[in-house]
Amino acid sequence: MGSTRLFSKDGGGTWGEAAPSALTGTAAPAAVQRIPTTGDLLAIWNHDVGSPRHRNPLTAAISRDEGQTWEHFRNIEDAPDDAYTYPSVTFVGDTALVTYFDYKGGISLFLKRIPVAWFDASGGAR
Repeated sequence: MGSTRLFSKDGGGTWGEAAPSALTGTAAPAAVQRIPTTGDLLAIWNHDVGSPRHRNPLTAAISRDEGQTWEHFRNIEDAPDDAYTYPSVTFVGDTALVTYFDYKGGISLFLKRIPVAWFDASGGAR
């Protein structure tokens, strides 16, 4: 499933034209939060990699330009026989607390602690 992006220059009062996004995925919700220490956007979603696997892998990427481009794609989960969905992220200091559902063997809620630097291949350095 392709995705589109929209931008607002007035805090959401009006929106520009829809344009394709680099974040392709399944028909499942994504989590997008601003990283407090850098101001960058962090997206966590089910990345469609062109395979029949649905809601897998669960991928993270960051944007330094308000969502116009995305980089440092990293899989949080990628078991071929599993499905992950409904991610959420909360930042506590230099740690991201990521929750998501895992459907293998039933529905389970997982919490993963991930250092914020993990999301950025440069280790958070600018």
